[in-house]
Amino acid sequence: MGFTMQKISTPLLFLMSFLIASSGWILVPEQVKQLPEILAISVRFSIGALFLMAWDYFTNQDITPKLNYKLHLMLFTNGLLSFFLNYYLNYKAALYIPSGLIVVILSLIVIPTMILERFFYKKPITAPTLSGCVLGLLGISLLFFKDILALQFLSLEALYGIVLAFLSTLLSSLGYLLSKRLGGEMGLSSLKLCKYSMIYAGGFGSLLCLLNQDYITYSATLLQNTLPMLYLGVLVSAVIFVFIMELIKRVGPTNTSYLWTFTPIGAIFLSYLFEDFKITLSSFLGITCILVGGVLFKIPQTNPLKLNKGRFA
Repeated sequence: MGFTMQKISTPLLFLMSFLIASSGWILVPEQVKQLPEILAISVRFSIGALFLMAWDYFTNQDITPKLNYKLHLMLFTNGLLSFFLNYYLNYKAALYIPSGLIVVILSLIVIPTMILERFFYKKPITAPTLSGCVLGLLGISLLFFKDILALQFLSLEALYGIVLAFLSTLLSSLGYLLSKRLGGEMGLSSLKLCKYSMIYAGGFGSLLCLLNQDYITYSATLLQNTLPMLYLGVLVSAVIFVFIMELIKRVGPTNTSYLWTFTPIGAIFLSYLFEDFKITLSSFLGITCILVGGVLFKIPQTNPLKLNKGRFA
């Protein structure tokens, strides 16, 4: 059978996902500035899909269960939610609001994911989980409070960017829930789940780009950014999402989503090493809140909160 995801421990999966995602924050803003959103997404996930196809072939992964029409439709939907539409809205939002505010909104993914997992899977919402979520959001806000204060919330551009970022977060959350169904309930391997979802996302975006002749128009820019695009496509798309899909199967969508609250810590550390970032009191307090929130997320869920008994109980 060769290498399988089961050989990697859950803490190591989370750590590797954290490190890869942290580095992505440095490359993605430049990609957004230089390429149209749909072209950036299609190239990124097409590279990721090709890598996953090769990974699947050379490691000889189990191909059961066989894919039928229903599964292909669900994988197509997952590709749109988790990759294409999610990142399109995220990239669009980056044109209107600072990246720091996008990080704050992205970290909110734990809230809709927690609520949706409660609604669809009857997973209890516990006091430690809710406290960890609040601390994590407080920590993110402290890390990027300058971006938040500098934003003119009453401007139409800012409001438009905020709405786009929130919609991106909601679609990502729905993708997590669908991934749990495909991987946890229907038995698809994380690699197979991610491979087909990424094929559909990259293929759909590539079709739109071919119709718009974007590949021809921006061919020189793509050549100049070959290495960053390969890094984004292979590591920050293919590899990390296989890890994330596996984490969703093991610990659930809500716990996995807290990864995006941890990620800015790694990005700040890289900025400290390579971009002369200064650690301030607010950033130190923010990091502390995020870490404590992460610890609370791991407390055994023994005291579920009773929310709206008529609907959630």
